[in-house]
Amino acid sequence: MIPPALEQFQTFLLSVLSDADQSLKSGLFSKRLPPPVLSAALEVLTRSLPTVDLILASGTDDPVLVFELAQCLGVPFVTIQQLDVVDTDDADSSGFVQDDSLIQVQVSGDTYAMKRGAIPVGARVLIFRDVLAEGIMTLGLIHLIQQAQAEPIAVAALVEKGYLVGRSRIAMHHILVSSLVVLARVGEIVRFERRSPIVSVLHLEYPELLKLVQ
Repeated sequence: MIPPALEQFQTFLLSVLSDADQSLKSGLFSKRLPPPVLSAALEVLTRSLPTVDLILASGTDDPVLVFELAQCLGVPFVTIQQLDVVDTDDADSSGFVQDDSLIQVQVSGDTYAMKRGAIPVGARVLIFRDVLAEGIMTLGLIHLIQQAQAEPIAVAALVEKGYLVGRSRIAMHHILVSSLVVLARVGEIVRFERRSPIVSVLHLEYPELLKLVQ
């Protein structure tokens, strides 16, 4: 029997599927779902993840999800933050702050940073995104890890918009992508992809879910 928490997660997914492009935004999950439901969903996700030393996420990712995933894996996490460099005398012409204590990266014109040393040299790092779409922020996180002389091992996402280019951009760096839910688009209709781990778990108890699988 499927745990009640996963049943609640399935109900949530079905409720946003018809308007996935607008509904599935970063920070949505902890607003709509209690921690036990998030933990149950993340536990399924962790089954496909390699061993890592640390999780890296951006400040735009759902902080509750980042915390819950770190608890599931038993590893620490680091969150990068956006810097306000507008009208800052310390910013150079490229938009970076002149501060050697920071590792910085630009993503879509914004500057993000973390403290140098926050990621140990040689650490095996898992990047987490609550929603993986175009992959632009994820590429920025990969670049930060490389600047820290650590190793980006994998990208984990709660939901991946598989009809966008995020996965292919990440694949160019030969990094594993593991998503609990992968969405496909058929015309204007969004469906679950059969390769989604959550589908293989849920359809055993809910065969009607397969009607929504591409």
